[in-house]
Amino acid sequence: MRPNRVLLAATGLLACGSEPVAANSTDGGSSSSTAVTDAATVPEPTSTSGGEPGEWRGILGPQLFSAIDPTFRDCTSNRTWEPHGLALASYDGNPLYVEIAGVEHKDSDGNGIDELVISEFLAGPCDPRTCAPIVPGADCSGCYGPCHGTVMGCDEWAQDCGPGEKCVPYSRYGLSAYDSTRCVPVAADPTAPGEDCMVQDHPTSGLDDCDAKSICWRADPLTLMSECVEMCTGSAETPTCSEPAIGCITASDGVLHLCFPSCDPLAPNCDPDEVCIPSYPDQFRCARDESGVSGQAFEDCELDTACDPGLLCSSSAFAVECNPGATGCCLPFCDLDAPACPGVGQVCMSWYQQIMAPAGLEDVGICRIPP
Repeated sequence: MRPNRVLLAATGLLACGSEPVAANSTDGGSSSSTAVTDAATVPEPTSTSGGEPGEWRGILGPQLFSAIDPTFRDCTSNRTWEPHGLALASYDGNPLYVEIAGVEHKDSDGNGIDELVISEFLAGPCDPRTCAPIVPGADCSGCYGPCHGTVMGCDEWAQDCGPGEKCVPYSRYGLSAYDSTRCVPVAADPTAPGEDCMVQDHPTSGLDDCDAKSICWRADPLTLMSECVEMCTGSAETPTCSEPAIGCITASDGVLHLCFPSCDPLAPNCDPDEVCIPSYPDQFRCARDESGVSGQAFEDCELDTACDPGLLCSSSAFAVECNPGATGCCLPFCDLDAPACPGVGQVCMSWYQQIMAPAGLEDVGICRIPP
């Protein structure tokens, strides 16, 4: 199971678009600046003297192609730094658009990444899709430009790229979520859906050795290996997959359209090395089991695929047996027609609290402490 990520306490952070500019003085900060408080300070690898001061707008968060987590990536220059000097604590791992002031230094610890000693958060944090404030009162007026929004470089449904290319989803800044599309070359000796594959650069680059009809899905950030998954064909209104028993799953604000076997979490028909997990908007699909030796009931988790079959990575607040400081906790699905839950005070509650359950899944529930 993957360790918890070290990430940023969102108490005063912003956005993307401008070139770095020299800081004028230590007393000329932005009127919208917000202090970062109530978190442990990470020791700085270097002093703030002797470096190059500046202001940047970019992404602060996990970068899958980097050994450093989190990192700061400037929107305009696309440069990456190892951040220091700011208050860090555990948070949910989502990337943030922030505007910062600080001093950059050359790599001092031999990991190949220069360091940025952040002295001040000037604005933000902002939601990466909508530029809406993540915390009340955050200034998101500067959230615009090359970091913001989805860039559709090609049409996945039409596959309108040139000869020898395919239109695929990717993340422009190497983040965990796909946000755009682009044309990439099809490998000379491609692999088919269901076969092992490898990506280049980082897991969401879109560059892989899968055939023209598939992508390398959920590649391991260290080995860059995974399995080819078929892309849906047809149209957004009438998506299709090559096998009738496989359904088209759309995610990432319409950027991802992939074919996955559907399943019932109470009677999963997935392969032995797979688990049945929720899939937008109201279905369940089979996915590779990434629980390893962990993933039992009430154990810590971070991913839907990090729990054993019959369990789901849910909120740690749903069971007293869970670690309250964990990102998530493995909890069992349950049958509303024959409810039974292992946790103290837990009840079997319908999985479909906010929407109507689709046919055949009306009895799916999740064990949790009632709200």
